[in-house]
Amino acid sequence: MENFSLDFAQIRFFTFIVALLINFGLALLLLRYSRQSIPHRFFLIFLATQTLWLIIMYLSLQASKDYLLLMARISLFFGSFHALFLFLFVYILWKHKISKHFLVCLLVTTTLVAGFALSPFVFSHLEFNSANELAPKAAFGIIVFALFTGFCVFGASYVLIKQYLSSRGLEKTHWGYLAIGMTLTYSLVMFFDVLYYNTTGNLNVIRLNHLYVLPFLLSASYVLLRHHFLHIKVLAAELFAFLIIGVSIVQLTFVRTVTELLFSATLFILLVIFSMLLIRSMNKEVQHRAQEAAYEELQKLDEAKSEFITIASHQLRTPLSGLKGYISMAQEGSYGKPPAKMQKTLGNMAQATERLISLADSFLNVSRMRSGKIELNRQETDMKTFVGAIVEEMRPAAEKKGLNLMWKMPTENLPHVSIDQDKIRTVLSGVLDNAIRYTEKGSITIQIKEQKTRLRLGEGGQSREVLISVADTGKGLTKEEIKDIFTSFKRGKTAQALWTEGVGLSLYIAKQLVEAHGDRIWAESKGPGRGSTFYINLPLV
Repeated sequence: MENFSLDFAQIRFFTFIVALLINFGLALLLLRYSRQSIPHRFFLIFLATQTLWLIIMYLSLQASKDYLLLMARISLFFGSFHALFLFLFVYILWKHKISKHFLVCLLVTTTLVAGFALSPFVFSHLEFNSANELAPKAAFGIIVFALFTGFCVFGASYVLIKQYLSSRGLEKTHWGYLAIGMTLTYSLVMFFDVLYYNTTGNLNVIRLNHLYVLPFLLSASYVLLRHHFLHIKVLAAELFAFLIIGVSIVQLTFVRTVTELLFSATLFILLVIFSMLLIRSMNKEVQHRAQEAAYEELQKLDEAKSEFITIASHQLRTPLSGLKGYISMAQEGSYGKPPAKMQKTLGNMAQATERLISLADSFLNVSRMRSGKIELNRQETDMKTFVGAIVEEMRPAAEKKGLNLMWKMPTENLPHVSIDQDKIRTVLSGVLDNAIRYTEKGSITIQIKEQKTRLRLGEGGQSREVLISVADTGKGLTKEEIKDIFTSFKRGKTAQALWTEGVGLSLYIAKQLVEAHGDRIWAESKGPGRGSTFYINLPLV
């Protein structure tokens, strides 16, 4: 097999294709991921003019002598617009806008300079340089082109340096990246295209112009994408995949035998598959990390919200308790016997204050539950006596609405249950209060019984429970309402229509307290208008 080697022309072609792929790849990434703001649009135009300029430069330096002079002039034509859009990109990135008059003035000036570049006053004829290569001979008009491009480059550099010195934090870093990229790019251009070429006459350094523009191109793309891209690793992975696939395509043009062709084609297919898997994996990883970060942020916000609710509820409850005491004293005649009309007003104030205190207590309970601070003070409790006492407490409210509150006390003895009496009283009171509040006529039936023995999944033993049920003849529940009824701050449409002052916390609190005892609470209903039944399970220890 013959030795494989690359000459300068092949290296130049290879690097030129890589540079073009980088230009196209970054343009695609900008179109895909970044917002379409004015700076982004001008940078895309800059990329387009740069790509055209690089293509013309490449073609002009290998054109035949019949077309060499024309191609050189055309390269300056596109070079004028390339310089303009470099300046415009940096200027608009700084100002975020540009006046129409200034833009029109720049475009007219650039068009005149570009048109002038096509004339014999810039490149007059061809002659052999000091390296004995046929090259365009610059005329006096090249000064006009040099002054214009110098204005664009130095104007952009001035903006970058000024913004870098005046900015702070991340913005300063980004302006710094742009300044470094521009410094590297135009240092390479000045050294090789001006100093080295005029000293040696070697056109090969100009033939590598497509490499000199990469530092600024990459730094500008990084700055634009970094603000609006989820993670820079995905950007790097996609750009790497795009480049490696492009390089493998270029490699196919250098094959010399069928064996090399088959090997290169197989490698190309494998690289495409690998790139797709790599990008998919990186996207999944970034999305997972973003979700984790968002979850952590939500947790912090939730903790801050709970802390605020706790503090606010504490601060609210103290004056409310004092207000309740003063109202009670006024009702009792501690400040003199109030008139009959005032007694009614004081009664309404007492009820409103009690509701506010209950609401503050609910907020405090929710805050404690969400922070995992539910402490149970368990006591062996006779559930018949316990439930019966709560029913009698709620009977006046039911009779006031004309409802029949039926307590079907079991005749058989029930085993005692170890519960936190205050917390289960809160549960039963909340469920009964809801049943009374959302039942307009009919009855509410309370029953308690020992649940039949059942097997728990995953356990070999048996468990016994006490089941409390509260059935009403109220408005009933839809399937959707049953799903959400134990969620905090969630209320059904029927509930909102019947009582506008509720906030949807009592059943959420009831669920948390029952679950803290190791069991569950749930609701059943045959549908709207057919009543509902709430069940509370409590385990027998």
